[in-house]
Amino acid sequence: MVLMKENNLPPLLWLLERVTKLIQGKDGVAGVAEVKTKKGHLLRAYNRLVTLPVEADWTTSKPGSILRFIVNRNATVTNSRGQSKNLN
Repeated sequence: MVLMKENNLPPLLWLLERVTKLIQGKDGVAGVAEVKTKKGHLLRAYNRLVTLPVEADWTTSKPGSILRFIVNRNATVTNSRGQSKNLN
């Protein structure tokens, strides 16, 4: 889950969207993400996305491969007021 930065809006109004795919450039480094929105899918550069903090495990399928982000479904998120919520 990411927030999509918009220059003409304050951060509290940025849309919360889901990344569905990472796209690699010619140098092999992913710099663009495909994001699922209410109106479909669009491509967005990483510098225009804000990732949200979640508990997760980082794993690799083989040495030298791109890291895959696996979200822990039993994660608990705590907001600035100290209120906790389980994500499952």
